[in-house]
Amino acid sequence: PATIRQLSSAVQGPEANSFSIDGQRLHRVKIVGQIMSVNVQTSAVTLEIDDGTGRIDTRYWLTNDPEDETAQNNEAADWQEGVYVRVFGHLRQFKNNTDKNSFVAMSIKPIDDFNEITFHLLEATCIHLKNLKEAQNPAAAYSYQGGQNPYEAQQQQVDQSADLQPLYATVLEIVQRASNTEEGASINFILEQMSAYDVDESQVRGAIEYLSSEGHLYPTFDEEHFKA
Repeated sequence: PATIRQLSSAVQGPEANSFSIDGQRLHRVKIVGQIMSVNVQTSAVTLEIDDGTGRIDTRYWLTNDPEDETAQNNEAADWQEGVYVRVFGHLRQFKNNTDKNSFVAMSIKPIDDFNEITFHLLEATCIHLKNLKEAQNPAAAYSYQGGQNPYEAQQQQVDQSADLQPLYATVLEIVQRASNTEEGASINFILEQMSAYDVDESQVRGAIEYLSSEGHLYPTFDEEHFKA
C-alpha cells in the first residue's frame, strides 16, 4: 500500500522501471483514490486518480483478445469520474514524460466500503513510519515478516484459510514456494507442478490472472514469471 505522494516522489533505481520508497524497492503497489478524469483510447484507458495526497496518471492497457473484450468493456464502464477505486499496478516512467512517474494498472476495482479509503491511508502511513524507524535505527528494526520488505510482505501475508477456490489456493502455494528465487515461479514451472491435478493451461493462466487481480501475485521481469 502506498499514497500517490509517495509514488510521485519515489526514487528511480539503476535498473529500468525500478523504484523505491523509504529505501524499500517497489514491486506490485496498491493505491486507493478517486477518479478525476477518464481518457478512453483504442489501446488503453488513462485515468487521473486523486487520493488526497496528490494525483497520478494511471494507464490500463486494453487487450485485443475478443474473448476478453466484453468483460473488459463491462469493467471499464464502472470507471467514471467521481468513483473511488482500488488499483493494483506498477510504477513506470514513460519516454515521452521522463520527469513524471506514472502508474500502470493491472487491476482497477470500484470501492464498495468507504472505510477502505481510511484504512488504506492508515496502512500506508504505518508502513512508512516503520520504514523510517528502521532506517534511523537499524539495531532496533521492527520484525515484519522476518525482516522482509514490508511492501513485499503485505503481498505475502496470505491466509491459507482464505476463501480461495482449491485451484487458486494450489497455484498460490506453488508460487509462494518459488518466491525466494530471483525470478520467481514461471508459468511453465506452475504447469509442471499442476500436471498431477488434471487441469489445463487455460485454467492455470486463469488462476494466475485472478490471483494477480486480487493482489496475491505480481510479475517479476516479464509476464511469464510471478512471485507472491
